[in-house]
Amino acid sequence: MEPFPPDALLTTPVARDANTTVKLPSGGVFNNGQASLVELVHFFENSFQTTLPHFYHTFNEIRIRKKNRTLLLDTLREQFIRRMDSLDEC
Repeated sequence: MEPFPPDALLTTPVARDANTTVKLPSGGVFNNGQASLVELVHFFENSFQTTLPHFYHTFNEIRIRKKNRTLLLDTLREQFIRRMDSLDEC
């Protein structure tokens, strides 16, 4: 397996990147759930050479939604399943 290229860039909109990042602390994905949102944002920014301004604002927008709080995760899940299904058809 080849290493992840150090110059890899995110090609999704910043809002989507922030949307993903603010959800990671809830899943205990980093440091057994002990990583703060600020730490994860800095990690994400450094790893993917981007900036995530207003990430607390993004978090609060998601929090106050009554519908589709996990819209991005649902979309990613559906796209992943479609990709796996298309590979099965080959």
